[in-house]
Amino acid sequence: MKNFFLLMIFLFLPLFCLAENADLFPVYDETSEKWGYQNTTGQWVIPPSFDEADPFLASYACVSVDKNQHAYNRYGIININGRMIVPPEYYIYNDNGDEETPSDLYVVSLVGDTPLSGFFDTKSGVYSGLKWHEVLGRMACDHLVPVLDENGHAGYASRETGEIAIPCMYAGVYPGVFSEGVAVALWADITPEQTEDAFLINETGAIIPLPPGITAVYGASAQCGRILIRDKETEQYGYADLEGHVVIEPVFSYADDFENGIARAEKDGIFVLIDLSGNLITK
Repeated sequence: MKNFFLLMIFLFLPLFCLAENADLFPVYDETSEKWGYQNTTGQWVIPPSFDEADPFLASYACVSVDKNQHAYNRYGIININGRMIVPPEYYIYNDNGDEETPSDLYVVSLVGDTPLSGFFDTKSGVYSGLKWHEVLGRMACDHLVPVLDENGHAGYASRETGEIAIPCMYAGVYPGVFSEGVAVALWADITPEQTEDAFLINETGAIIPLPPGITAVYGASAQCGRILIRDKETEQYGYADLEGHVVIEPVFSYADDFENGIARAEKDGIFVLIDLSGNLITK
């Protein structure tokens, strides 16, 4: 029995340590006039050595050093042990999306006017390096981060590798946000083989075909297995599934994305609520 309890302590000790390390808070030390990190008991875990220190995001935090030696304040990223992962040479900020779907990304760029950016993913610990004109971290999904090249064309980089996963060839005014593995896109440069219509792509960049005469709706987001579509001839709205099959015929003059299995739509001048099959719930 004694060996059993020792085994349990051994197995769960890393979890206790992880929980303790995760509860670190930036604290200003008046003696050194520097910032460091203390745990919940007030003990210094990372000694005060930073001019500025942000709260930890997952197991990483943004800090600055040598603040008075540069014209612009420069930041780096440390891990939970206080080791500098990204050197303090950049402008770094947390582009964390909304509260419901935080991206857990730091956007990293050069200090000054040179437009060159990358990202640090606090989930995977991957730093992409500086490769793009702009990184739209707030629009990232679980696997992909929208990025813009020097021409303002949008593509998607992998959070797991930091490399480009879908080439920059889409309109960058409002790049499609991946949701449930699907995004709506527009071509940046229209060729004779391409269409001006919005279309669906999956997380490999492959186009999801829609029926003839049907276009995706730019700015729409897949929710509950449904994505907004439009009949080009009648200009009425309906919904397709994630494979591009029409599941709710385009008979609405206006329609919203689904939320919690319900969408708001307008038909014959009356606003209604519909379910995932298009059945009327209420006016």
